[in-house]
Amino acid sequence: DLEKDATLQFILLSAVAVLACYYELRRSVWILVDSVVDANDFLIVKNGSIDEKIYLEDIINIAYERTTMPRISLRLRKPGQLGDEIFFIPVSSFTVSPFSINSIPRNAVAEDLIKRVDIAHANKSH
Repeated sequence: DLEKDATLQFILLSAVAVLACYYELRRSVWILVDSVVDANDFLIVKNGSIDEKIYLEDIINIAYERTTMPRISLRLRKPGQLGDEIFFIPVSSFTVSPFSINSIPRNAVAEDLIKRVDIAHANKSH
């Protein structure tokens, strides 16, 4: 009877571990696009057989997530073929400001995109 309980606990814990792994992969890895190519005024995003051109002025938010797998998310003004949010892993180039209070490294790709999207929004409103 004790052996049955241990076996049942092992099966339940294994099932929970598999579901947790599936959820984490779905949340963090499977949502990543295959590639993002910077073409100055727009990005070319490729995922599978889909190539989508995303103009900088159509990006409404950029977030850099410092997780175990650092990634950038782009929130789009309107959904395209790949949805309204694009996730990709940037080229690893970090900068640390010597005057920063919290000295958390920033990703140069994310910082550059933020500045360029801001300029694209300013130019569009003129």
